[in-house]
Amino acid sequence: MTFSAPLSAFLRFNRFVQNVSGGLAGLSLLSLLALVCLSVITRVLGITATFAEEFTRYNIIVLFAFGAGYTLMKARQIATDSLLQLLSDRIRDILAILTGAVSLALFAVVLQSSYVMWSIAYAWKLRSGTDIAVPLWPVQFLVFLGFFLLTLQTLADMAEAIHRLAGRKGTGQAIET
Repeated sequence: MTFSAPLSAFLRFNRFVQNVSGGLAGLSLLSLLALVCLSVITRVLGITATFAEEFTRYNIIVLFAFGAGYTLMKARQIATDSLLQLLSDRIRDILAILTGAVSLALFAVVLQSSYVMWSIAYAWKLRSGTDIAVPLWPVQFLVFLGFFLLTLQTLADMAEAIHRLAGRKGTGQAIET
């Protein structure tokens, strides 16, 4: 059994987007490491590096925004699923669909509120309260983008679980993507 053309195209597109965002999360992690090292060195030298602390905070947002969906796609999140392993594949797929639906409801609320915060920060030209006064709209956009990517991955996981459930009724052939 194979995926339908639109579903297969969506899954390929999502996999591409999540891989690119995972690479960006890796770059963010490297720059976060560099900023923390810089911050430690400047403190030892007695120099204030306000910009390093501020950009470290923003980098954590970037790391989440680009890394969450990728982590979910690779199934590398911390999970305590010992009890789930005792369940049948069918029950696990049903639970995946149900938890995905609950997650999507939560993501809808967060997406809507992060969009509002992003638009307000952009329209009112809000800036951070530090000396360098970084514009806040890019940071707010990254929160929105992060939850959008996480929503895409959740939809892809749900679609695959639904497809597996539907496939178990048929010939039992392997699913191809």
